[in-house]
Amino acid sequence: MNKIKFLISGLVIINILLFVVIYLNKEEMLKPQNQITPTPQHNLMVISTDPPLDQLMEISLVTSIKVSFSQGLDPTSVVIQTNPILETNILVSENILNIKPKPVWPIGQTIEINIVQARGVDGSSLLTPYKLSINSPIPND
Repeated sequence: MNKIKFLISGLVIINILLFVVIYLNKEEMLKPQNQITPTPQHNLMVISTDPPLDQLMEISLVTSIKVSFSQGLDPTSVVIQTNPILETNILVSENILNIKPKPVWPIGQTIEINIVQARGVDGSSLLTPYKLSINSPIPND
């Protein structure tokens, strides 16, 4: 009789373990088998700006700022903030983020642009916000 109780207890424990394993892996089992999840190889980095950083302090009212990244960007992932708060147009083309004033940069002000978030097409992310400052010109009277 003790052998039967031991055998039944063992089977109950095995069933519970199987249930737990299946429950914990249900998301993996539901993924389509041909779906490839990108695995980032490295962090996303800014590699240059156009105009170059040393020339951003004197731009025209309509200059667009191009920021080049180490790889192609996911256009839906880009978040920028400006100080003061300004309306801008942003356009992503492969690895270049183009930031344009809408319609012009404010006159005679220093504008901080923060790229708060960006993700590469491989899933890599910008680890820290990228900050740059520009000075818009003061018109000559």
